[in-house]
Amino acid sequence: CCERRGALSMKYLILCLLLLALPVHADNVYWYGGTGNWNDGTTHWSNNSGNIPDTTHATPAATDDVLIDSLSHTVAYTVTTNTPTCLCKNMTWGNPASGVPTFAGSTTLAVSGNYSLVSGMTYTRTGSTTFNQSGGTQTITTNGVGISGTMSFNGSATYQLQDNLSTTSVSMFLVSGTFDANGKTVTVSPSSSLQLLGNNFNFYNLTLTGPALKTGLLTLAANQTVTNVLKLHIPEKENSNGEESEGEKGDG
Repeated sequence: CCERRGALSMKYLILCLLLLALPVHADNVYWYGGTGNWNDGTTHWSNNSGNIPDTTHATPAATDDVLIDSLSHTVAYTVTTNTPTCLCKNMTWGNPASGVPTFAGSTTLAVSGNYSLVSGMTYTRTGSTTFNQSGGTQTITTNGVGISGTMSFNGSATYQLQDNLSTTSVSMFLVSGTFDANGKTVTVSPSSSLQLLGNNFNFYNLTLTGPALKTGLLTLAANQTVTNVLKLHIPEKENSNGEESEGEKGDG
């Protein structure tokens, strides 16, 4: 009897271990219905592009791939992150048939996979963006769209740029993993003092620009590497339109 119970316990243990070893299921989750908040759940998230056929989905989890595509709406609209931490695995944006989408909100977005914006979209988010993929390579594609808000890299991946990165972030944290500029240019135009914190960023071309650099502080918490060109661009004078006067532009 004891031997039988022992054999059953062993079989149960083996079954549990096999279940734990199964890969976590990831869904493709599509935004639909135009303007709304991230946590609107079944009124804006679907298993199908454009919600055709109608198959709604809960707010995305960290294992879900988020697709905001050409069928998310027919005209311009806004997606707002409004929960303390919005989660997804891969995130991919596309433009509607008319106009462009806007990404807004002041809360954190945690991305555990690849991140791809679409050319021409409007980015007004002031919330932080955290890249936290575990292992492998996590790609970041901005398609010329500037990113605002704190940027944090705290997984164990290699964070690899696919094109030039422009940001108004005042803080960039490399907590863990490796930053791979991949031969691209990073341009930082902070609204106030700039902090490069955590571990060593390995930039290719790095441009620091904007009037805030005249009065703000540049804080480097570790040795930062620029393998090609470092530019400091501090405008000296602005005209009545708020633009740099001709002859006052320059890199130092």
